[in-house]
Formats: sequence, structure tokens, C-alpha cells
Amino acid sequence: MNWLTAFLGYTAGAVLAILPIVNPLGAVPLVMTVASHLPEEERQRQIRRACVYTFVLMVSFLVAGSLIMNFFGISMPGMRIAGGMIVAFLGFRMLFPSAPTVASEVAARGGAIQVRRNGAGLQLGVNGHGIVADRRGHGCAAGQR
Repeated sequence: MNWLTAFLGYTAGAVLAILPIVNPLGAVPLVMTVASHLPEEERQRQIRRACVYTFVLMVSFLVAGSLIMNFFGISMPGMRIAGGMIVAFLGFRMLFPSAPTVASEVAARGGAIQVRRNGAGLQLGVNGHGIVADRRGHGCAAGQR
């Protein structure tokens, strides 16, 4: 009975820790938009599969995570320090960007940036030259679409 209590405690801790990161309420509109072209039955099947895969992946790392860390000789304080350093690095990169952004370069040249969102994805036009990127990350010039 002791292992069951420990397992349920770890599971509850993992769920409570991952819940704000995953943000299920914020992900619902995204999933519904991405799967809008699918029939209702197929959409439900895809969502169910994604939930099952995520659950299996999380439980397997919950069970095998400490074994993997012990195999590589990583301690929990070391993992926390490394994670904190990564978060600090990303935070400083966001605060102090090294390269100028496209928006600042175009504004410096006196141009205008136009961003349009439609069902096909995101369309970015700079001084009449357009770039279209769809949700799958593919992009092409606006005239080639």
C-alpha cells in the first residue's frame, strides 16, 4: 500500500506541476482551429489519441525518469541548477536581444509592416513583398502561392 500512496503522490504532483505549462483551456481554441477541417468523429479520435500518447509518455518518464538520471549520474539538485540556468539564459535573451528584429530594420528604412491572419495561416507583407506561412511551418513568397 505504501508504493501506491507514493505513486499517487508523485502523479498528483506531476499533474499539478504540468497543468499551468500545458494550459488546456488556452489550447482548446488552437486544437479546434487546427482540426476544423476534420469530421467530428475523426477530430475526437485524434484528440483521444493525443491524450493517450501524452499520458503514456508522462507516466513512463515518471516511472523511468529517476532510473535515467541515475544511469547518467545526474542528481536532482544538479538538474534544478541546470534548469534554472536555462530559464535564466532564455529570460536574458528575451530582455536583451542581440540582433535587431525585422520590424526595427523595416521601420528604420521607413517601410511598413502588415500582418494579416486568415484561415490559411499568417501572412506578412513588407513594402508590398509578401511572405505567407501556413500552420505547418511551410512558407513561400506571396506571388507563388
